[in-house]
Amino acid sequence: MNSVAGRALHGPLDPKGEIETIEGMEERSSREVMEGGMSPDVVLRALNPETRTLEDVFSYAMMLETQALDLLLRFSQRSEDEQTTGALVELAHEEKAHLKALGELLDKRAR
Repeated sequence: MNSVAGRALHGPLDPKGEIETIEGMEERSSREVMEGGMSPDVVLRALNPETRTLEDVFSYAMMLETQALDLLLRFSQRSEDEQTTGALVELAHEEKAHLKALGELLDKRAR
């Protein structure tokens, strides 16, 4: 891991409400965190099947993609390793493509 390891992020909060560290996020990621830094429980509550619409689902997915894009770009700016920076920027471009595709689907749905 590069030199950003252990620095506090300016975004996701840990379960105690404190700013999450990279190590903390890595520890929780395999079991508690989805793309965008949110827990599956929070997402499922927000997308309650009894009250959600298809537009709600698309909007929520776009929010998650935006959060992931932001996180990847912030990490890429802090990375001191060229290969890591390149990989993070490439992943950010993929998130941007996902965001664009979701926006286009939502626009088609609105017509």
